[in-house]
Amino acid sequence: MQTLAQACLNPQRPGDTNQAWMDLGATLCTPRRPQCDRCPLQTLCQTQGDRRPVPKPRPVVPLQHRLILIPWQGDRVGIWPAGGALLAGTWEFPGCEVADRTGSPTPYLPTFQETYGLTLEVGPWLADVNHAYSHRRLRVRAYQAISPADGSGGRWVSPPELLDYPMGKVARTLAQALPVLPPHFSSCFAYVDETK
Repeated sequence: MQTLAQACLNPQRPGDTNQAWMDLGATLCTPRRPQCDRCPLQTLCQTQGDRRPVPKPRPVVPLQHRLILIPWQGDRVGIWPAGGALLAGTWEFPGCEVADRTGSPTPYLPTFQETYGLTLEVGPWLADVNHAYSHRRLRVRAYQAISPADGSGGRWVSPPELLDYPMGKVARTLAQALPVLPPHFSSCFAYVDETK
C-alpha cells in the first residue's frame, strides 16, 4: 500500500492525493459497511472488508446520589460556594452524598451540622433532579428546611436574588423551583416522604 500510495502521489499537489484517500475512506472503505465491490483498490486490498474496527465498550459512568437541603431563614435561603474544581466560582445549596436519594433525610442532619454549621428542621420535598456530567451521573433529591442559625461560610439571599449568583445546572434548577415565600413549617414537623 505504501508503494502504491507513493506512486499515486503528485508531488506538485499532495493535498489532492490526501483528499482522495480520505474520500475513499469516507465513502467506500467505511468501518461498518465497506463497499468493496465498488473500490478501485479491491484487487490490492488485503482485508476485503474483513477487518472492521472492534467497537470500544462505553465506559461505565458512576451514579452518585445527593441530598440537598435548602435552608430558609425567614424569607431568605442559604447558598454556599461550590466545592471542587468542576464548579469553582459558582454557588450551590448545602448537600451531601447519600447511598440512595429515596431515603429519609433525617440521618444526614449531623453531616449538615458538621459541614455547613447548620442545625436544620427538614421541611417539604422540593424536587428531584437528574443530571449527567461527562464523568458521572447525579440523582438529586431536594427538601426545604428551616435554619435558626446562619451556619458558616454561606450567604443568605431572597429567592429573586439567586439570579445574581452563578450556579451550576442542578442548583439553578432548584433555585427556579423555589417558592418566592418560605413554606409554612410546623414546629412539631415530622418527616413525611411526599414523593411516594
